[in-house]
Amino acid sequence: MDYLLDESSIIWLISKSRYLLKRKLQDELKEYDISLEQWAILSRVYRAEGCNQKKIAEMSLKDRAAVTRILNILENKELVERKNSTYDKREFLIYLTDKGHDLYNKTAVIMSQSLHEINSIFSENELKQLELSLNKLISNLE
Repeated sequence: MDYLLDESSIIWLISKSRYLLKRKLQDELKEYDISLEQWAILSRVYRAEGCNQKKIAEMSLKDRAAVTRILNILENKELVERKNSTYDKREFLIYLTDKGHDLYNKTAVIMSQSLHEINSIFSENELKQLELSLNKLISNLE
């Protein structure tokens, strides 16, 4: 039974990879006073400005309460703003502020460089196979 979580199991390797990737990307963002989770939400808002919190939660694979907490932090940092929906008074639509756009543009360059660096670890064929394998795992787990 111990073999299930030893250092050669796929669960351990995926978990360790996730941890190391998260730590690397978090280090890249440190000087901008934004966590990786906050940046991920900021990025979702950038790509879908004017959508509601529910949609952001779905896109981020996070529960609505977690997204609300992160949006509150981003709003306190003046990076996002909530505006009332014209269709539903109970709904807020999320937009980046000018400060949010500026921060996103600066950090997107850094994140893109990090992604390029990570991708360069693999050959083109290895990267494609990794993508196929992970997508196969995801589709079978969903």
